[in-house]
This record gives sequence, C-alpha cells and structure tokens, in this order.
Amino acid sequence: MPVQETLGIEATLEAGEFSGEGVSIEDEIAAAILQSERSQAEFLGTLESGQIPSDGTEAAETTASYMGRFTAFVAGLNLRHFSAQEFLVLGGSNGPGGRCAGRNSLPPSDLWPTLEPTARFVDAIRARLGSSVVILSAYRAESYNGCIGGASRSQHKRFCALDLTPRAASVSALWETARSIRAANGSFTGGIGKYRSFVHIDTRGNNADWVG
Repeated sequence: MPVQETLGIEATLEAGEFSGEGVSIEDEIAAAILQSERSQAEFLGTLESGQIPSDGTEAAETTASYMGRFTAFVAGLNLRHFSAQEFLVLGGSNGPGGRCAGRNSLPPSDLWPTLEPTARFVDAIRARLGSSVVILSAYRAESYNGCIGGASRSQHKRFCALDLTPRAASVSALWETARSIRAANGSFTGGIGKYRSFVHIDTRGNNADWVG
C-alpha cells in the first residue's frame, strides 16, 4: 500500500465542516467548489493590491511581472481547458479567517517545470471526461502544508500534484478517467488517489493508487 496523501482539500480539513455524517457527497463537492472560488476571489484581490504571497525564496517581484511570466509559461503548454490562474489556487484555509491564513504562497519559478506533466494530465482528463473539473489544491508552501495536516512528503510541495473535483460527473468517473489515461499514456506516471469528494493526481515518477 503506497503512502497516502493526507486529505488534500483544505475544506474537508476544517474540523469536518463540509463532511461527515448527514452530509451528502453532492453537498460536500459543492462546498469544496465554493471554497475554491472564494480562494480565487481572494487571490485576485491580492493581485489588485499589488502584494505577492511569497515564501521568500525569490527576489521581490511585482504581481504584474509574476503573473506575466507564469501566464506565458502556461500558455506554452497549449492547454485546452485550464488557465494559468486556476493553477494558483492558494487553498480555502489560506484566506482571511482561515486557520492557516496567509501561510501559503505562490509557487517559486524553479518549480514551474514540475507542473508541466501534471497540467497536461489534468487537461487530458478534462477532455476525456467531457465536463468541467475544478482544481481545489495545487502548490503548498511548507508552512501551509504543515498547518493543514498535509503529508510531510506531499507532492503538492513540489507543485506536481492537484486535487480535483467534478462539477457534473461523479468522483468515480473522474478517478476512472484518470487511471485510464495514465494506463494508455506512459508520459503520465504518478499517483491517483480517490476520496469521497475529490481525486488527487500527481506525476511523482512512479505509479501509485489508493482510496482514502
């Protein structure tokens, strides 16, 4: 049994706020999507304020410069279904009032290349699935990952892991689609974990499967 990623959706880690007895899978997914959308809105507010959430590993940079470089990087991947901004979700617990508020940061540019195979993987999943997929968790800074209870060896810290939930399809369909694509395409090698309301994917370099 491979080492599992500790539950990757920050929403489900908030003391059972969105999961547990009496909460349907549909409601749990809807809550997680709402949390992700709030995180995106907070991120846009951060950009407008001119402040970059940084872990201090890179020199100071304006938001316009960072987003320009990252947008160009993602554009070079020729993805069909995802924008650069969708890969920069900072997590529901990172926002104001969250129990890990302000602990996450934008991924350092030296980690961007590790996103490439995962980004291509999720794009292929979305195309095969035929319905929208929402990214709930992407890069996690060390401090944020520890605060939410993430695995110490989490692939999210390498920016090669994503937690996904479907807007219309079932979680099982999303999971099965991911496994089918990985089996048919040797360039996607990594972990696929199925949870109640989301699917974790990464491109760690060796295949691993689990159900959480």
